[in-house]
Amino acid sequence: IPDLLVHEERLDIDGEARGPTAEFFNFIGQSPVHAMIGDFTADMQAAGNGRLGLKLSIPMRHNKDSKVAGVFQFMNNRIVAGPDMPALEQVNGRLEFSETGVRVQNISGQLLGGPMALSAITQKDGTVRVTAQGGVSAAGLRKAFDNVLLRPLQGATDWHGVITLRNNLADIDIESSLRGMASDLPAPFAKKASEALPLRIERKTSQSAAGVQQEIISVNSQIFSALLLRSGDAKQTRFERGAIGFGVKPELPSQSGLWLNGTLRHVDLDQWRSLLAQDGGSGPPLLAGADIGFGSVDVFGKRFNALHVSAVAQDEGWQASLRGKELSGDVTWKPAAGGEGRNHGKVTGRFKTLAIPE
Repeated sequence: IPDLLVHEERLDIDGEARGPTAEFFNFIGQSPVHAMIGDFTADMQAAGNGRLGLKLSIPMRHNKDSKVAGVFQFMNNRIVAGPDMPALEQVNGRLEFSETGVRVQNISGQLLGGPMALSAITQKDGTVRVTAQGGVSAAGLRKAFDNVLLRPLQGATDWHGVITLRNNLADIDIESSLRGMASDLPAPFAKKASEALPLRIERKTSQSAAGVQQEIISVNSQIFSALLLRSGDAKQTRFERGAIGFGVKPELPSQSGLWLNGTLRHVDLDQWRSLLAQDGGSGPPLLAGADIGFGSVDVFGKRFNALHVSAVAQDEGWQASLRGKELSGDVTWKPAAGGEGRNHGKVTGRFKTLAIPE
């Protein structure tokens, strides 16, 4: 405190500290710094050590007018930026901040099995804009997300994106050509590594006065488009409802669950059944309904042509209307009593026409 006798006392802090990065995040959260940088580090979790250089000038009678200048050096850290976010490994680089915002230049690390580099700066409107680019591998995706649909992927691909942070909320926009990534998923999602299949994923977040956080996630590619809604709080969000469109633009449904619509040239349901059975068949299905047409469908070793399916989940089972070249009728499926799993139950079909293919 330079002068204890003046009316406008001022506290000056100038120092350097080394230690666990998580402790520095806690320090920022409990000091005036967190508001100055827009809660930039609020949801971050860290493992590893770092070095903080900090200068603070705090008017004791009106500390909202404090001045701050700080530099944090990440030293081979592991950082989780927020809920449902994959971990950043081997993070190195500098985070500079002042009472007017943050600045990051060339922080490097590993993300989803590939190299990653990012920069960030506070905009005039107070938002923090993060630009990032890197690579992602199929092995890295499988390590981060336990999903049966990732098992048939091989190789790696590049990506680039922009993250906009405001009021502790993050909007994300990521694009990739998927070139270099091969997929042995059943049609229409099979591709060679040399083929490009542009993919764009966007997430927009909002928060109500009651603290309920909502995420609108949109996915766009040449094969399909998706629109999904998740909600929860700052620590955890859950899927509520959404739609996937094949050849049509999806709209967010009013009912809960996932809904499919559009048209596909061909689908092999036998291949999909075999793949999805690998997850053990546990838990309720995410799919709530479908209104979709197929040029042809392979199922139970037989091919049906010009088939339109309108189906809805009902009483833990399914009710569907089938209209096609070889058949026309209604089908219901009810699971077996006693919780034997979704692969056990009873199928009842009532057909006006049925011509079973060879």
